[in-house]
Amino acid sequence: MRGIVRFQRQSKVSDFDNLDHFEHAFSDTLLGALLAAGCSSESQEPGPLPVPCSAENTVAGVCAGVPAGALCDQEICATSGCSQVAVVGNDAELTSALAGAAAGSCVALRPGSYAEARLPAGVSLLGRGADFVTVGLVELGAGDGAAVRGLGVGAGGIKIDGATNAKIEAVRIGGSAGNGVEITAGSSVTIVGSTVQGSGKYGVSAFDAARISIDKSIIAGSKGPGLWAQCQGGCKCAGTKIEASVTASIIRDNKIVGVSLVGAKGKFDAVDIAANTVDPSFTPGGGLSVSGCSELDASGVRVLDNTNFGVLIDDSSATLSGSVEISRNLLGIWVQHIGKSGAAQVALESCTLAGNTGVGVGIDGASSSVTIAQSVIRDTSLIDLPVLVGGVSAGAKKVGDGLNWLGVSQVSIQGLTVSGSARQSVLIDGAVADGSTIADAQLEGGDEGKGILQQNLADGGLKPTMSGTTPALQTSADEQFAVPQSVTIPPQI
Repeated sequence: MRGIVRFQRQSKVSDFDNLDHFEHAFSDTLLGALLAAGCSSESQEPGPLPVPCSAENTVAGVCAGVPAGALCDQEICATSGCSQVAVVGNDAELTSALAGAAAGSCVALRPGSYAEARLPAGVSLLGRGADFVTVGLVELGAGDGAAVRGLGVGAGGIKIDGATNAKIEAVRIGGSAGNGVEITAGSSVTIVGSTVQGSGKYGVSAFDAARISIDKSIIAGSKGPGLWAQCQGGCKCAGTKIEASVTASIIRDNKIVGVSLVGAKGKFDAVDIAANTVDPSFTPGGGLSVSGCSELDASGVRVLDNTNFGVLIDDSSATLSGSVEISRNLLGIWVQHIGKSGAAQVALESCTLAGNTGVGVGIDGASSSVTIAQSVIRDTSLIDLPVLVGGVSAGAKKVGDGLNWLGVSQVSIQGLTVSGSARQSVLIDGAVADGSTIADAQLEGGDEGKGILQQNLADGGLKPTMSGTTPALQTSADEQFAVPQSVTIPPQI
């Protein structure tokens, strides 16, 4: 077959699979050394020059996104693990090679531009680097273990259509007309060391997929949400929740919402979700939305500068712990309807909420099993929000509260500091649910004079149990402040 070359492993063949064993972090080791490790350790030739990582692409000391430059010294990289390798240099050769490729084999692209690659089951596509090889569209069909490595992908994006245990590595997906990466029902994929930039719809979409894992990657500039992972049945997906893992990654400057989990089981560690902005229809961009009976375990997460909420948790379980920062958003964290569809809990532990507008932390919708521990809410500023007055929608009024406790919710607070609130420090509206407590709360930075207020409290209405250093509870049968309305879950597009 013309254009097909069978390779046996030689001393100069790259061992790109070993890249999994190295940290993609310039702060700890030169990127050049990392990339050189991706080529054959038997080669004595110098590797690519080190490339520094920009501050905006660094998260938790790790450099996220597609590596700059070549992945190795040779024209063809990353061929270890391939049962057979076909090296091609144009579209005709690529079409011919794919037509004859068997599962476990690889097609290696010489530097240049290619129209599209629709990979047969289990066939991998390899390039020297995203700056050297571009493909207009890549599609992975049903099959196991296929990889796409070391190339750029254009307007067609990447579609994982039934493939399982697929891998996208060191790939730049830029300017796709639709979704940057689309993961269809039953598919599973790991995206590592890659960049999804300027997608026309979702950056990464995963509807009814089995699993998605994102590591050391960037999703930015999408015209829709950055990452959307959803089991379409929502709360009916108890046994089939999509698994979504995101580590050492950055999701920024998308529209509507940075990340949405619906009927999903998420594990996030060292993730920045930031600067998701207003779209052309004037819909503001939220940070992280967790809804539809999802489960989230998040640590070391930063949610910053979003034009809508920082974090929204609706009818789901979530634990946010370990140096979580939620700052400069419209609303910091808003928790609502917890326990509506079944047993659920929300725990906010060691969280810092600073410089948010409207509300630092809001809890509403008869939520149950919400705990706040060893956390700080500071400098919540005023902004106009849709509010309820006497339980009735009353347009917009200025709100700037550290903590809103609404809707007869059950909350346990242990070690919360609130300071610098523009309107009210802690506002409880109406009765609380049984089992609610406040222990060792402190008010500082002007909030001492505002106190903890429970308004609209009828005779016999339940109050939280107060203990430790918590200031005395002030109560009123009247309404002193309008309260914010519940927050809308971001829609699909």
